[in-house]
Amino acid sequence: MKSFLISFAFTLAFASCVSDVPQPVKDIGEAIGIKGKEIDEPGLEKAKWFVWSEYGETSVPPKVLIVEEKDFECQDERGHGGFCVILKDGMGCRQGYTLSPFEVSIAYYPGRSFSEVGILAHEYMHAHQSRHGVFQADHNNFQGQDWGAGGLMDRANKLLKENGL
Repeated sequence: MKSFLISFAFTLAFASCVSDVPQPVKDIGEAIGIKGKEIDEPGLEKAKWFVWSEYGETSVPPKVLIVEEKDFECQDERGHGGFCVILKDGMGCRQGYTLSPFEVSIAYYPGRSFSEVGILAHEYMHAHQSRHGVFQADHNNFQGQDWGAGGLMDRANKLLKENGL
């Protein structure tokens, strides 16, 4: 098992969704999608607590790793800049990624609010659900009380907007 994990980590370290040129990777978390740095972007701390509280959580919100535009590695099918992550069907370009209930990575777009972009509320929904044993990588087809129109994630984004975030 140990040799498999080492081999898997080595393979991931050299995977890239933008080129065949090996990219340096610091650790396995970065290789599969946890990217970014803890940066105190304006309003982020307040936004974290608004969203996390809206989800009914009373614990400390997950750490947010910011991927800045200068560190974007790819564009998704809609033309949005992002970073490479490993998905169930291979590599993909995303603007957010949640690997654990305690840490998320989000793309940061200067000049755009957290509510306008919606990535923070989206990734925090994954973290919130995973803390309660729910794993909906498919977002429940954006249906239901969490992901659906008017659901918990929409209400969190509305709260951010009402507070200028």
